[in-house]
Amino acid sequence: MVSCSWPIRIGCYLEGGSPGLATPIQELFVLRRWPVPLRVNPEKNVVPRARRANVPVLVLAPPNAGAGELPKLFLDIEMSETGPPRLRATLLILAGGESRRMGRPKALLPVGDSTLIEWLAARLAPTFDHLLVAGRDEKHLPRGLWPHLVPDIHPGGGPLAGVEAGLAASPHDTVLAIACDMPEVTPALARRLVAAAAASGVDGAVPRVRGEPEPACAAYRHSAAGPIGNALSAGRFKAADVLGELKLAWLDDENPVLFANVNTPEDYCAFLERQRRAQY
Repeated sequence: MVSCSWPIRIGCYLEGGSPGLATPIQELFVLRRWPVPLRVNPEKNVVPRARRANVPVLVLAPPNAGAGELPKLFLDIEMSETGPPRLRATLLILAGGESRRMGRPKALLPVGDSTLIEWLAARLAPTFDHLLVAGRDEKHLPRGLWPHLVPDIHPGGGPLAGVEAGLAASPHDTVLAIACDMPEVTPALARRLVAAAAASGVDGAVPRVRGEPEPACAAYRHSAAGPIGNALSAGRFKAADVLGELKLAWLDDENPVLFANVNTPEDYCAFLERQRRAQY
């Protein structure tokens, strides 16, 4: 099994192997956290690249691998790296948009052997205790995320309806909502938002970029559910307007680059190019 505790273990299945639906989703996230295909030769691809990045590695065999194949294919490089524990909060990825400017579902845009939403989940989910995805239906999500789908209580209510659904389904008081087209959000930013939302007497924490709020990259507490639900019931779907009814902690000094959206084909190509450069 792959552990999400530190040191991080990057996993890979053998040539021709398949994770399969029985594999825990958290395990898949760790496997896909490193941007290489799942079906590769571990010795030639994953291990050298991870060593260059000073990251520990765990190479896994698929569930149907024969016992004789395992000794030469398991590799576990232990290192002394330490890191913070997971947040007792829920990561909520908002994936219910219509993607008009992109012309196809943004959540399913290819990123390597994965998709944009899986890439974002792999980047952020290991920081959290729980994962939810707010979306219209299963056909707009990769199969591996279907168990995490939460339906809107107010269908057609946009990102605000996704936040409402996530708050209703979350086992934790705090939910970090992130639009699936914001791949520059980092675990460090996620931690800052959750920490700010933990302050006494607030309903959440929202960044402001050049004076404008970013409600689709914000932490919400269960106390925000009532005002959000009331607004949606009244037909008020604009998230920025509802923020005025909440007691919020504001983050005003964040880097605007972290909030870049992948809205158009040009944005998508630019994101892929940044990922290509980051790998080498």
